[in-house]
Amino acid sequence: RFWTIIRLTRLSLQTGNPEDAVRRLLPEMQRIDSRLDPQAAEMFALLGRAYTELGLLDEARTHLTHAESIAEPASDTAAHAQILLAQLDRQAQDIERARDRFAGVVERFPHASVAPLALMGLGELEADLGDHERSLDSYSRLVEAITSGQTVEIGPDHADESMDQRFRERFERGDYETALKYATLIYDAYRGEEPPASATLRLAQ
Repeated sequence: RFWTIIRLTRLSLQTGNPEDAVRRLLPEMQRIDSRLDPQAAEMFALLGRAYTELGLLDEARTHLTHAESIAEPASDTAAHAQILLAQLDRQAQDIERARDRFAGVVERFPHASVAPLALMGLGELEADLGDHERSLDSYSRLVEAITSGQTVEIGPDHADESMDQRFRERFERGDYETALKYATLIYDAYRGEEPPASATLRLAQ
């Protein structure tokens, strides 16, 4: 039953129907023998994701925190809950806490399917905090994951969009050396395929 409900809920979320996901999950929560059952962790995580997409952030945090606490420690569910909690922290402007959560996912779940999402979030937040050396290191690891085929959730275009903001910020401030490093990583993310003209233009600038 868990298997069926989880997959139907994922479909609802993938098709942009978080309301349907909530309607499906809430009755199932009443059927759970114990809210501490690790098998139920993914249901709580999906409910937290649905509430996040609905903008109900307090409810989202409650369910995601519970999911993370009962999930198997090394599971994708625990990693995914941490990613979503980090995104909530970021929305709440708690940048350092969000950074620490992303860093924890990278350290504890290096092979999880969501690890590249954590690397991208880490790269963004470290840049926001002014630590461009660490930001570039995180992005470099993300590019390596993309070009080696280790990620299906983030492609070169996603990495490009994220790093482009850091490139522009450094370029406009006259920090051309750091801007060039971001531009080079963006170009490298397209290794094995034809990079867009914008990737070459950044290097030329």
